[in-house]
Amino acid sequence: GTHSGLSAGEEGATQQMNQDVALMRSLPGMSVMVPSDYPSSSFMAGIACGHPGPVYLRLGRDEIPDIGILDESEMRIGGGRALAEGDGVTICACGIMVHEAMKAAAILSQQGINAEVIDCFSLKPLPSQLILASLRRTGCCVVAEEHNIIGGLGEAVAALSASENPVPVRCVAVSDRYGQSGTPSELQEYYGLTFREIVGESAQVWSMRRR
Repeated sequence: GTHSGLSAGEEGATQQMNQDVALMRSLPGMSVMVPSDYPSSSFMAGIACGHPGPVYLRLGRDEIPDIGILDESEMRIGGGRALAEGDGVTICACGIMVHEAMKAAAILSQQGINAEVIDCFSLKPLPSQLILASLRRTGCCVVAEEHNIIGGLGEAVAALSASENPVPVRCVAVSDRYGQSGTPSELQEYYGLTFREIVGESAQVWSMRRR
């Protein structure tokens, strides 16, 4: 799916897709992948073409910077990649929010909170073992996604945590409301999808974790 999230910008709410992941996750047998940059988008397109079942590849419209070196061994359906290591808070993110998560991690480090950032590019199936291993280290989690707070990565991670390793989980996402017109960057600010919200929520869950 192209023009996902808020990337349609000025074209308005009718062109924005903030519920697509929830819809696709509910379809039996559907795999859902959300790349965070061009190299991962290109590689995941190849994975989708070679996969025997249906795959939903969520793509935005705007150009975004590359995350860094791509480890092809990590790129698979059901995979994820740790972009920063830490024992203070787990930040699970996908798509453009991975970039905001990395900015947040740098600020949190200055505040004495070492964040572990996981690029959860596979939303269905989740990289469950990678996430759970991180939750055991940190004891708390923030999920960041450019999607409605209902039915997306946040709910998936919260459900995983609740069933396997209960820890405080907060979500930075689009609240349950209709879209607006504006540039993608303006809309990110409007909906609170920036590193500032991730930093704030991370500080909250960090204070809630079991010592």
